[in-house]
Amino acid sequence: MDEVSPTLARRMLLSTLQRLHKADGRSTDLIGAEVGVDGSTVARWLAGGKRKLRAHEIRGLCEVYGVDEDTKNQLVRLAQDAGSRNVTQRLSWFATYQFGMFLDLERDAHRVVTFESTVVPGLLQTEGYAREVILAGAPAAELNEADVQERVQLRMERQKVLRRDRPAELLAILDEAVIRRPIADADAMRAQLAHLLEMAERPNVTIQVIPFSAGPHAAAATGPFVLLSFDHLGEVPGEIAYGENPANALYMETKEETDRYRSVADHLLSQALSPEASAEMIAGAMKEPVTPEEERDDPSKP
Repeated sequence: MDEVSPTLARRMLLSTLQRLHKADGRSTDLIGAEVGVDGSTVARWLAGGKRKLRAHEIRGLCEVYGVDEDTKNQLVRLAQDAGSRNVTQRLSWFATYQFGMFLDLERDAHRVVTFESTVVPGLLQTEGYAREVILAGAPAAELNEADVQERVQLRMERQKVLRRDRPAELLAILDEAVIRRPIADADAMRAQLAHLLEMAERPNVTIQVIPFSAGPHAAAATGPFVLLSFDHLGEVPGEIAYGENPANALYMETKEETDRYRSVADHLLSQALSPEASAEMIAGAMKEPVTPEEERDDPSKP
């Protein structure tokens, strides 16, 4: 059973407890009275003070917040990992919950840098485009229609981080293949490209495209990634780089790791078009055929 690194485990734990407290709606004084401590102690727990939360304290909070047993056990495990000195980042033990943890981290981030090589980043996808992309992977992931719809709605829910009162900053670096790769629904593809142009006008969103003419780029070996930057959270400031594959999520949080990903992002930007030139390329792509190749070559089609 893999362990999460201590810093990441602590960030995950604090983020989840803060979300549970906000959903509960009661004051720290009322929560503390039920747990058996004063309200200032609960406030320190939620703010991420220096002292690590103990298992019985987490269980007490979970009881008050009405958390189910499985989630309670997962949070206790996070607390244990938060005190561990063994640092690994793979989350195979968190299989069904690991992306939920990414969503919590994404929601807490004040800045998101993402690189995508083949599809539009989830934070910028339209519902129609998201459905086509999710359907494409449905057979391998053994998804039924209800699963597909749930994932589409989750993707739309994620995008609230860009529209909240203090929206996250998003820098999306896209390979040109992202805007050229067609999906089955040509109208949905055009709507997606139009949405990129609309989102690029928001003051907190920057979209830059790496043209094919730039040749091989700095992420040729790394593949897609996300770099999350956070405001100070108790004793857990910093950045986290995130990548995934069908079996695991990978979180990288040491300074050496995040510096390397920031360096990759900087090199990608040096090869990318400016935001203005990127918008021109996207607008041009909207005017070109976006029907899948086999459909364009089918002589039975007009």
